[in-house]
Amino acid sequence: DYVQYIFTDFDELAGDRAYADDKAIVGGLARINSRPVMIIGHQKGREIKEKIRRNFGMPAPEGYRKALRLMKMADRFSIPILTFIDTPGAYPGIGAEER
Repeated sequence: DYVQYIFTDFDELAGDRAYADDKAIVGGLARINSRPVMIIGHQKGREIKEKIRRNFGMPAPEGYRKALRLMKMADRFSIPILTFIDTPGAYPGIGAEER
């Protein structure tokens, strides 16, 4: 929700390039005061269907890899990173442990 009020030109980047895209982690390039920034944050969702799709804001391993990929991209291009963190913690499932 904050992205649309604070930033302009937000382009979401998806996937960890290894397994899948974790909808609990949202990130991408945007502008604030005409300066490029990398945004990385948790998204829990509002309605029950969205909460389920976003795993109630609990990132899986692919979400952490996605965040790391965006951090490395920001570092490579010397772009500042802004994070929005509001999470109940990592997803504790067996599949997550295996990945």
